[in-house]
Amino acid sequence: MQKTWVFWLSCAWGLVCLPGCVTAPATQQPQSSAQYVGDRTSVSFDEVVASVAVNGMSEEYQNLHVGLAAVINPRKESFYNPYQVESIVRRLEPRIAAEVLKVVEGRKVSLKETGPLRERIGATVQDIVGQTLARWTHASEYDVEVVVVSLYLTDASVGRATREKRAWW
Repeated sequence: MQKTWVFWLSCAWGLVCLPGCVTAPATQQPQSSAQYVGDRTSVSFDEVVASVAVNGMSEEYQNLHVGLAAVINPRKESFYNPYQVESIVRRLEPRIAAEVLKVVEGRKVSLKETGPLRERIGATVQDIVGQTLARWTHASEYDVEVVVVSLYLTDASVGRATREKRAWW
C-alpha cells in the first residue's frame, strides 16, 4: 500500500512539474498551422514627436514623427515564450523615446535625406534593446529586430497621436 501511494504521488508531482511549453523557431518550410507562419510577436511603441529645423520649408520648425516597433522571433527552441521578451521590450519604451529625442535634437532635417536619419534612429534603438536583453540569460534564444515603421514631418500644430493605454482588462 505504501509503495502504491508513493508511486501515485510521484506521478502527480511529475505531471505538475515536468510539462511545459516549448517555443520553436519558424521554419522556411510550408506549415499546416498558421501559428508558425510569420513573426511570433511584435511590440508597437507610441509615436515620438520632436520639433526639428527643416531645410527648404516655409516654416523653420516642423514636428518630426517617429514610429517604432520591435519584431520578436525565437532563434532556437526555448522554454520561454516570446511574450516574456515582449514584456522586457515594452518596459524599454520611455528609454527608447528619450534616445530618439537625443538623436534628432539640434539636427537640421532635409526631406531628401531622411534615410540616414531613419537608419541612425533604428541603430540607436537596436543598441538599447540589445544591451538590455544581454542582461537576460536567455537572450540568445530570441531575435529582436527594431524597425522604424513611420517617419514624417507635420507643421507645429500637429502633435502626437494618442493611443489607448494598454491594460489587462
